[in-house]
Parts: sequence; structure tokens; C-alpha cells
Amino acid sequence: MKIAVASIDGAIVAPNIAAARGILVFEVSGNEVALHRSSPLDGGWSIPKAALTRIENAGRSLVSVAAPAKPSTGALPPDLLREMLDCQIVIAGAFVEEERQALQRLGLLALPAFASQPAEAAVRFVVSGSPPLEGEACGPCPKRPIAG
Repeated sequence: MKIAVASIDGAIVAPNIAAARGILVFEVSGNEVALHRSSPLDGGWSIPKAALTRIENAGRSLVSVAAPAKPSTGALPPDLLREMLDCQIVIAGAFVEEERQALQRLGLLALPAFASQPAEAAVRFVVSGSPPLEGEACGPCPKRPIAG
């Protein structure tokens, strides 16, 4: 199975499909997850000029740097679509309903993941439902329901 991950820098999940600067395609076979191809668009993986966000935390001022998220319009860029046509699943931070429906018409399942999480960790979580390695956190992964 092949899983496409929308990415802003070739390493982490994009906040939404419109913010993607390229696609990472992972091949999944059993418990093996391997990067199949990396397809940067528009001249590479350079992150657009970062925005500074000031966060107040218990009287201390923290500064966070984040790439600006381009808002989703519902229209999927043709160059992104071309790169994921041989996949079964597409992962991004978020999808608007029009994007989800367009991907569904192409036979692709759109799955949201936590933005800014490593792409491979997102793929492993989607495939297994657990963090990449026993005891290793992949960011704020949702808790799995307890069977019983």
C-alpha cells in the first residue's frame, strides 16, 4: 500500500493540503514503512517566510516560529494530485469537505493527522494506530480506546 503525506518541508505533515510544498510517498508492507519517493513542488522544500507568534506562559513570554498556513480553498492543485494518484491514502493536517470529496472520487482516502508531526510517524500511526515504537511518543497522538 502507498500512503501520500502532504508536507511543507519534506519531513513534517503540512497543516492542510493547500499549505503543502510537496508530497512524500511511503510504501507500507506488513510492519515495514519506507519512503518510496519525495516530490517537492515549485522549486523545493523551502518553507515560506516564517511568522513569529508570542505566547504568554505563566508570566514568561515565549516566542514560537511557525510557517504560515495557507488556507484551504477546496481546490486541489493538479501537481499535488498527480504525485498521489498511485496511493490509497492521503495524510495532511486537515481537509475541507470539497478536498475530501475530490480525493474520494479519485479513490483516495483523506485522513487528517497532527500538523507538524514527522511524516513517517503519521504514516506509522495511521497503519498501526500506535506511536512509531513502543514507549516513543509521536507528538500529541490521540489515545486508542481500551478494549474490554
